[in-house]
Amino acid sequence: ALAGFAFLQSDDLRNPVKFFRALSQAVENDCDWGFIDENIASKDLRALKSGVASADLFIAAFFFKPIGGKKLGLPKSILDAYAELKGNRPTIAIFFGDPYSGEKIDADLKIYAYSDSLPSAAAAVMALSGKSLLSEEIVKD
Repeated sequence: ALAGFAFLQSDDLRNPVKFFRALSQAVENDCDWGFIDENIASKDLRALKSGVASADLFIAAFFFKPIGGKKLGLPKSILDAYAELKGNRPTIAIFFGDPYSGEKIDADLKIYAYSDSLPSAAAAVMALSGKSLLSEEIVKD
């Protein structure tokens, strides 16, 4: 089972939802996912942690855009929530936007998509699922 969370800079859920829907379909696995912004309450975080306790893999998707080329980093509340939910399980972190967001994130694998556009999300899903745009038959010809 997979546990996936989108860590958000804004309340726009369109692209995070598209990403996790596509990922769930591509990996054909039990996938629980949710959304967290910097205002997460401690009791909500505890409930989320309990809900994903049996997950074998943790996937964190960070949707933070750079502002004017400035190196902002992630809010402390996001870093704390990430660490709490991640626990000791294998973790994949995907950065849809600001590449500097990953500097303080400990993960077994980091993917930098640089954008939260549909093509970037699709590329990340393909990388995570091991799928290819080209079938083997096309490549052989």
